[in-house]
Amino acid sequence: MPSAERARILDQVRELALATNPELKVSDITETASFGTMGLDSVRMVELGVRLEQLFGPKVVLDDWIDQEAARGGDTYTVESLVTFIESSLAK
Repeated sequence: MPSAERARILDQVRELALATNPELKVSDITETASFGTMGLDSVRMVELGVRLEQLFGPKVVLDDWIDQEAARGGDTYTVESLVTFIESSLAK
């Protein structure tokens, strides 16, 4: 069961994704969903990154998450991995 903090971060990521791509539905934004399948192209991902930094502050930089995913060999860039990244960034 996710912690209250993780659930709060997930809700905030959902809100930001919806603001970035209004065509999305809340039900589209599951933890296993990838940002590519949700229709967030590179331009929308930059917008999401700006919104993340505005909400969470300078500890959360989208480029750092993208670099982390690339280093792991990830190619899906899921909501779950972003939420985990935000959690760990805020804990530093």
